[in-house]
Amino acid sequence: MGHEQFEEAVALYAIEALEPQERAALESHVASGCQECRAALAEYQEVAALLPYGLRSQPVPHQVKSHLMQAFRRDFPDTESDREKAVKMSAAIEHTPRAPAFGGFFGLFARPALGLACVVLLIGMTVYVLSLRTDMQKVLAERQQLQTTLRGELSDLRAQIAQRDRETADLRKEVAQREEIMTFMRSPNMKVVALSGLQAKSAGGFLLFDPQNRKAFFYAFNMPSLPPGKTYQLWAIMDRPVSAGTFDTDAGRKGRMLVDSVPGDVKKFAVSMEPQGGMPQPTGHLYLVGQL
Repeated sequence: MGHEQFEEAVALYAIEALEPQERAALESHVASGCQECRAALAEYQEVAALLPYGLRSQPVPHQVKSHLMQAFRRDFPDTESDREKAVKMSAAIEHTPRAPAFGGFFGLFARPALGLACVVLLIGMTVYVLSLRTDMQKVLAERQQLQTTLRGELSDLRAQIAQRDRETADLRKEVAQREEIMTFMRSPNMKVVALSGLQAKSAGGFLLFDPQNRKAFFYAFNMPSLPPGKTYQLWAIMDRPVSAGTFDTDAGRKGRMLVDSVPGDVKKFAVSMEPQGGMPQPTGHLYLVGQL
């Protein structure tokens, strides 16, 4: 038997209507691990177990009593005592072959039309249960897909919020820096130091320096593009160069930085190209130089 034949035989197995060989074959098929037939058999058996409750109880026919009394009179003459008659009647009833009982569920096979109707009902209920299962699986699949979509959208929203938070933090930092620069530029003690290009003649810059509070604002323009892993470093030169910080350039080849503390007794400023993170002393070419 093929798998489709076993699927068709499951309903008959549930109502015990298979031949012994067919029953054994189906049991072997289910035991071999076929989950579809196992699930279908469980559903059919659940439905089949409810069928007997749909049958109406049948009253005992009135002629049964008269038949029994006639058989009793025929087998036991009146010459015996009533007690002996009762004992013999009881023994006769116990040894009399009984006809197969067709009550309950198995009585369906004694009434083919009713049995066929019950089988059709069983198949219909099973189809309905399978339909419900299919609908439920479809709903679950749609719910899972919706949850996956919502998780993706939530992840995108979180990424966007994180990006907005970073942009907001950068803007706040830029605003605070500009306010500090505006306050710094109002100082009456401020000096301007112009820096000219060495490696690139078109490059230049200036440094606003307040000797009283030792702060400075540096701005550079037309700077050569930085190679990967490189940065510009500003130097305050006294007897030897002292790092005042590092900066990168934007898309317009401009760079800017605010120096919180310039070393004392500075004579000149210079800018060199150094490895990312800066160096303790200049190691690359000087690009800008300016005298205080």
